[in-house]
Amino acid sequence: MDKNTVSIVRIEEDQVEKAVRKAVDLIGGIGAIVKPGEKVLLKVNWCVVPEDPKVGVVTNPVVARAVADLVKEAGAEPIIGDSAARGVDTDLVIQTTGYDKLADDGYAVVNFDKEKVIKLEFPDGEILQKIKTFELVTQVDKIVDIPLFKTHDSAEATLGLKNMKGLLHDDQKSKLHREGLYAGIADVNLRFPPDLII
Repeated sequence: MDKNTVSIVRIEEDQVEKAVRKAVDLIGGIGAIVKPGEKVLLKVNWCVVPEDPKVGVVTNPVVARAVADLVKEAGAEPIIGDSAARGVDTDLVIQTTGYDKLADDGYAVVNFDKEKVIKLEFPDGEILQKIKTFELVTQVDKIVDIPLFKTHDSAEATLGLKNMKGLLHDDQKSKLHREGLYAGIADVNLRFPPDLII
């Protein structure tokens, strides 16, 4: 089994971009993961509309911008995207949290709920033998997972693995909660393993 490299960097004086760059440099730089010409999905967390955008419920757009800039510098195309929790308006999450401003600045910001839905066979899945996802997810070369470190009512914590649940159509998000959240999260990550988690 390959060893994973982990870096932890403290954010000093709100210098988020500097901290992101340093953390990625410590693991060998973005060029060790992303190659020129690739399409790279930046899988953020847009689960709900937060009461206060600064409380840490969704991925901070400053972090997403910093990662997108690194990907661009590597000669690749970043695509920032997610789908909110079942029943939540993803467009409203985008507008409330400032991701609409990233789109205005020319970054590709994609609401998966507006993308074509496809079904993929996944016979190795414990809960999901068929995965209902978004066609865009199958058209990227790399996935950079950008979760939050937060508590969760069903899974104790939301981190890199659980964040990938946003790649599922709403029907299957509910299925995981009914039939086995942990096994379902493992299924999603086995089918769509992130190349980097920030």
